[in-house]
Amino acid sequence: MDKLRKKELKKEYLRQELLKQASDDNEIIANWAKIKLGIPLYLLNKQTLEKLADEELEEKIYYKICEKLYETKKLNRYKDESVIIEELPKHFKLVYYFFYLEMIIEDGGFEDYYVNTAGLYILDTINTLQILDYNEAIELLEKSVGVFLMLIESGFDLWSGEIDLWNKKSKTIDKEYYLNLAKDSDFEQLDKKYNTIKQELRQRRIRFIRGNLKKFEL
Repeated sequence: MDKLRKKELKKEYLRQELLKQASDDNEIIANWAKIKLGIPLYLLNKQTLEKLADEELEEKIYYKICEKLYETKKLNRYKDESVIIEELPKHFKLVYYFFYLEMIIEDGGFEDYYVNTAGLYILDTINTLQILDYNEAIELLEKSVGVFLMLIESGFDLWSGEIDLWNKKSKTIDKEYYLNLAKDSDFEQLDKKYNTIKQELRQRRIRFIRGNLKKFEL
């Protein structure tokens, strides 16, 4: 069997596996499979968004944004994904960044978030948060940057994310500001603090989305 035929068989096998996953009862698995297969997800218009319960509103928008990102990436193969995300409108980034942030923090806290991303999204996440005018949440995330910087200074290097991209992105920030803000803090303390404000933060995001439904039509 020649290499081309083997490649075709492997591609077809992977496609069949994705087709199975697209019918999975787990909506997360099904959505990712559909995105990879190019099967359009649900349509989100103003009427559809109005009918969604608060607890599913962000998730539905998040996966539609992922669908758009995947399509854009296919058309711009040599463009870094983080750049594509940063070019999204600010209201889309609000949903994308915070849905992703909360998924990881709920599972493994701020430490897992930074290990997985190496700080790649945090500065833009903080900037996007300005939309909600929630200073307590902004300060908490800024403190997390300071703890992250202290971790780097300690010699920790077990990053899953691209730490080189963080080093490039953070060249212009005032690192002393974040380090001073994070004095006597650690990720465990920040996790506890996040748990005290996450409900208010989520409610503010939902209120913002419901007040701007036309912007979230996808």
